[in-house]
Amino acid sequence: MNYRTIHGILASLAMVVLFPIGSILLRVLPGRWGFWLHVIFQVLATVIYVAGAALGIYLVKIVRIPTGSLLSSTSTNYHPILGLVLLALFLLQPVLGVVHHLKFRKVGKRQIWSYLHLANGRGGIIIGMITGGLGLHLAQATNQKKTVYAAVAGVIGAIWVGVSIWAELKRKKKLSDSEKAKEGGDETMVRRRRRSGDEVKTGVTAWDIM
Repeated sequence: MNYRTIHGILASLAMVVLFPIGSILLRVLPGRWGFWLHVIFQVLATVIYVAGAALGIYLVKIVRIPTGSLLSSTSTNYHPILGLVLLALFLLQPVLGVVHHLKFRKVGKRQIWSYLHLANGRGGIIIGMITGGLGLHLAQATNQKKTVYAAVAGVIGAIWVGVSIWAELKRKKKLSDSEKAKEGGDETMVRRRRRSGDEVKTGVTAWDIM
């Protein structure tokens, strides 16, 4: 097995399998189980991708084409450039994840770090799957290998997108129900105090309750 094959296997395993599954587990498993499995899968995927990227950088140095190196031609440099972009994105992702988690625990809601973590991760997975296909094209892989890659990426990608959409809809419904319950509780308390003749000290106006 040559370096090019190992590079492809490692990068594909990280981008097509581990990163998406780690994201899925966070959304389908409750509580700490989902969180820690998400962390384990994403850390493992990052380590594997770093190893694959290191091999990719080595291949760029040793592989020669008629025009020079893989980076010297626009017909071949797209794959290594995207690979380096992905390396930067996924090395940044754990930092964004830690900040997101700490801030979320403190304030109980998403902030800018949360959205950066989500956008960086989701964008990275999509770009990663595309980059893998471009790598197979660059390596002039057989149609059978391209078909297998497309099938696996398509199935896991579709499940990942579906679960992500379902989780977002579920989260928004939960927030909406929570707000309605809170508003209903505040209004009930005001009515009870009015019936008992107590002074209303809710900190909200009638317009806030309506």
